[in-house]
Amino acid sequence: MKTQEKLTAAAKNGLISPDQVAALAAFLDSNGVADSSGARLRGEEELRFVRNLHDIFIALGIFLLGIGLFGAIAYVVEQVRAANLGIDSAFIAIGGGVFGAGIMWALAEAFARRRRLFFPAIATAIGFSGFAALTAAGLYLGAIGVEADNIGASLAGRFVPLAVAGAALAAAFGFFARFRLPFSLGLIAGLSLASVLALVGAFVGEDLIHWLPAIALCAGVAALAAAVRFDMQDPARQSLAADNAFWLHAAAAPMLMHGALGLLFGDANGAITYSLGSAATALSLIVLMALISLALNRRALVVSGLITAGLSIATIIGAAEIASDLKAILTLITLGLIVISFGGGWHMLRRGLVGLIKPQGVWARIVPIEAVD
Repeated sequence: MKTQEKLTAAAKNGLISPDQVAALAAFLDSNGVADSSGARLRGEEELRFVRNLHDIFIALGIFLLGIGLFGAIAYVVEQVRAANLGIDSAFIAIGGGVFGAGIMWALAEAFARRRRLFFPAIATAIGFSGFAALTAAGLYLGAIGVEADNIGASLAGRFVPLAVAGAALAAAFGFFARFRLPFSLGLIAGLSLASVLALVGAFVGEDLIHWLPAIALCAGVAALAAAVRFDMQDPARQSLAADNAFWLHAAAAPMLMHGALGLLFGDANGAITYSLGSAATALSLIVLMALISLALNRRALVVSGLITAGLSIATIIGAAEIASDLKAILTLITLGLIVISFGGGWHMLRRGLVGLIKPQGVWARIVPIEAVD
């Protein structure tokens, strides 16, 4: 029996708590791996959601099955409408959605709850939420008597996105309540943003584009606060609480970055246009995100800024009188050197930053001290 399976069995028998399973598995799998000083660094953000190619293989199969089922439902709907059989396509969507959701739930029971294969569980979580959204779309459209092609023709039709996003959000909550999959919290954060946008969009219509940056920024702050709350339970980043926080950080980062950039540089159409001045400001925001990442000991926050950093660096380099091909090369080299330097010097930079902050008490649980085991 594998280490993970043994620990899971021990948790079921009450010998250890469920929150200790991931931490003990990571410790036992490390085999005492140490740094050059013989000490084991804490807070390395182990990616425990994928263990081997076997997990990826199963997850790929689940994704392919889900996409195939969606395609089959769409095909049946199209054929029924083309044949003019008088069958409401909403009923087909409801039946297909319930069937697909049931399959994903059964797969989750097998791979998430019984075998604790987290990467396949992620696939089932996405699939279950997607089929729940399809079911809600069919129910709502059937209730208001509107075909999918005429959604915008009625006031009730404007609330279809809210029904879809809300159902997917409720499904993600239900999935987390049953399987306690950390990824579900990141999914919940993203679907919460989608639900709020759908609600606001139902009232403001096309003006939603002007509201999007502010809503995204607020959602990012809320997700970050929730992530920090979980991090406070495990400053060493070794338990299930740390995994919960990881996915919330991963969801919060793009919301914060794009929300802030949209408020600062978004045009009337919601697009972000980079000039030399805006690129410099964007880099300043990325530096701020990097400092927050260092303080929280969370790399996920700064990873989301890599694309923005690349665009900003390209804009600044583009102001120089050099060939366009060389500009792209210099951008990649510059960005690569920054990432390597930041990643390689992470612990050294953290020690310097934490030394300046000198966290104590509750604050030390938010900004964990850089230490070794």
